[in-house]
Amino acid sequence: MTVNLLRTQAVLLMKTNKEGTYKERKRRAFILDKMLRELYVARQAPASWQDLETRHIHLLIKRWKSQKVKPSTLMRYMTIIRRILADLNCDVG
Repeated sequence: MTVNLLRTQAVLLMKTNKEGTYKERKRRAFILDKMLRELYVARQAPASWQDLETRHIHLLIKRWKSQKVKPSTLMRYMTIIRRILADLNCDVG
């Protein structure tokens, strides 16, 4: 249930945030969906965006490294995630 709530909030944000090109908006949506799926699979999904903690981010990075995601791709993912979390008023750290 919490993943659906998080995904609903994220979709609303994506619909209202028309910043960037179509390709950039699709990439943001893809990365956000990938992030939520990974947290759900790890059974570490927070109840809301404000409950997201640094341990969740560390878990994501650890899982992506184990899947052999390149460091440059990880940096791009984290940059986009940081912007999304700022838009959602989520202070991680």
